[in-house]
Amino acid sequence: STDDIVGNIDFVNGGDFANNPLASIRGIKGASDTAGHLQFRTNSNNRMIILEGGNVGIGVDDPDATLEIMDGVTAQLKLSFDDSNATTFTATSGGGLTVDNSYNYVFNGDRNMSFDIGSVANRREYRFKFDGTELLTFQGDLNGIGTSTPAHMLDVQGEIGVGGNY
Repeated sequence: STDDIVGNIDFVNGGDFANNPLASIRGIKGASDTAGHLQFRTNSNNRMIILEGGNVGIGVDDPDATLEIMDGVTAQLKLSFDDSNATTFTATSGGGLTVDNSYNYVFNGDRNMSFDIGSVANRREYRFKFDGTELLTFQGDLNGIGTSTPAHMLDVQGEIGVGGNY
């Protein structure tokens, strides 16, 4: 409530600062006299909050993680290297994650394992690597085991073993 505001900085354009600031930063009293949080507002709406424990919320007033971003309409997070190289992360309504960029995606896990997604000659490409060595490569309908450049539907480089009754 407005009774809990302990400090306020308003940014105005003209004289009507009391009723309609362009933007404001508010200090809000918490449950005790030694705790509180900050609200960052534009157009009289909360845009970002920093809670007393340090959690930051953008588009959400009660973040339960170090950084929580919520927006059901547009992409939630964009990481940019420069004006033309960026990756956008969007949480879907079902709890999934969409990652969008025009270049390769690299997901690194434990023990130097990685999964790259990109494209070669207008075909989707997927690569699984361990310590920099490609184990599996999928390029459209070309699939490679032990090769980064499969030339056939199944291209295996190295020894293979087949078991069972054939």
